[in-house]
Amino acid sequence: QSAQVIVGKFKNKQIAKFKFPGLTAIDGPQFAPSGKQVIFTGQQTGINDLYLYDFSAGKLTKLTNDFNDDSNPVFSPDGREIVFASELNQQYDLNILELTTGKIRPLTNLPGNEFAPVYAPDGNKIYFISDADGISDIYATGTSTTVISRLTHTSGGNFSPRVSPDGKTILFCSFYRGEKQLYLL
Repeated sequence: QSAQVIVGKFKNKQIAKFKFPGLTAIDGPQFAPSGKQVIFTGQQTGINDLYLYDFSAGKLTKLTNDFNDDSNPVFSPDGREIVFASELNQQYDLNILELTTGKIRPLTNLPGNEFAPVYAPDGNKIYFISDADGISDIYATGTSTTVISRLTHTSGGNFSPRVSPDGKTILFCSFYRGEKQLYLL
């Protein structure tokens, strides 16, 4: 059994299918800013690691190879780094992987889980969700600092942050009064 990534173009164009023998599941694919590569979480023998597929070279590269559950990979705007969530000791924290060196450096270490990272358009800030106090809220940190700022504090939970192209607005989902709605920050 092989997991696969399907890349589709619309308006009567053919869909390309890429099979990856040995991978039993694939999740969270994202194009590199250049459009020439895709990053995703791939599962092999029950463990999630990060993979990079280069379309022009037809090459699959395993970026992480450990017993941690690695997921939620997102390219930096310049395509040089990837921020991702990694589970260690039953807690997810964010890390940054430098693609040229393969070096991984920790970004967060809050109590609870950090996930759903997204870069600001200038690449200097990362927004993410943390359930440090038991409720999912939006936090931010710089890519070269250890300062973490909490941006929301709700009783229902916030999810799926997205940053506007100018970096001034964050769009997110929030669960409030029994409904999950869109909000701007």
